[in-house]
Amino acid sequence: MQKIESSESIQLYFKMLTTIRDLATKSCETIIEHGLTPSQYSMLVMLQENPMLTQQAIATELGVTKGNVSQMIKIMERDGLVIRKSDGAAYQVMVTQKAIDKIEILTPEYHQRIMEVMGILSTTDIT
Repeated sequence: MQKIESSESIQLYFKMLTTIRDLATKSCETIIEHGLTPSQYSMLVMLQENPMLTQQAIATELGVTKGNVSQMIKIMERDGLVIRKSDGAAYQVMVTQKAIDKIEILTPEYHQRIMEVMGILSTTDIT
């Protein structure tokens, strides 16, 4: 591994901070433009990849409380993006076709914005 000079390290640090800030801003903008919050988008993608997750499993994966998940689900259920089915002790949450269609439209744009922001870092910066 190549030793980096102190001033180069500081420059790289600031470049990475700028990239992280821009990445968060641009990715959130894309999601919000499609009528979702970043947490809702994450939950929908998670549910699309892992159908029938419980609210507790979703909360654990997102790093939020079960109450937060319950509120997000209530809003997304109202908007026709998810449905809840009782599984006895827990609810199973599934995405609707409306959510799948929204994800399919949003995700390529989301990934494109991420790639645009990440383009500021050179291969040397990343390695």
